[in-house]
Amino acid sequence: MSLLEGSSTIDVGLIGCGKRALWYGALFGNIDQNVYARLDPGAYHHMTYYMHVDLQVDRVKGIRLAKVYDRDPESARILASAFKRKVEVCENLAEVSQGVDVVFIASDSGDGRNHAALAQPGLTAGIPTFVDRPLASTVLDARAMVSLARRKGVPLLSCSHLRLLPRAARFKARFAEVGPLDQGYIQGSGSNPAHLADGIELALFLFGDEFNQRAHAVQSMGTAPLEVILLSFARPTSDRSLHVCINNRQTTAGSPVFWAKAVS
Repeated sequence: MSLLEGSSTIDVGLIGCGKRALWYGALFGNIDQNVYARLDPGAYHHMTYYMHVDLQVDRVKGIRLAKVYDRDPESARILASAFKRKVEVCENLAEVSQGVDVVFIASDSGDGRNHAALAQPGLTAGIPTFVDRPLASTVLDARAMVSLARRKGVPLLSCSHLRLLPRAARFKARFAEVGPLDQGYIQGSGSNPAHLADGIELALFLFGDEFNQRAHAVQSMGTAPLEVILLSFARPTSDRSLHVCINNRQTTAGSPVFWAKAVS
């Protein structure tokens, strides 16, 4: 039964059954701790705060993993085995959006090259769809996805967790202490398209509110594509402007590390 028919539970159809799917699934599924630890030891230890106890994250209430699909059936079966509640393993892409309330696309590729194709069946069926960042690998694909969602009148969301971090919100809340900002700086973490999207999302969250979340100019420079991005914000009716530099040069840290600075 769907939400439109009065169900109190949101059923999720999950596309892509790599490690990222396991991370997301742990938030809305009753996961088997032992299976999770075996499939992805690093993430398991992180999400248990490095102790062999229940996950130290708040599960989303009223939502459950109902179906999974991956072009590799074995990957889908392995992922499904990590959940205590039975999860249906779909044989094809179209099945995963049938009888669910939300389609969730979890991508390990990091470049979004197949997101348009993965999202198409669910959007066509009128199912709200979340797409892992980046939304797509080309502007053409992104526009096609947005156009389809608008035609069907269905929600489509692609978002980075860096837009939702409590620490970022606390940092942003202190901007008033230094007055109107002139410059912002984001230290990104390499050239992976997903990490590029993370840095842009963080920049827009921290600095974009007074400019309706839209930069009026974007510049790219460096020895590699998008190695350094300059976002310029301006108000058309005043001389108010703000420039934000996103440095995506690979850091020496072993995992993605982001930080930000605001200058008045």
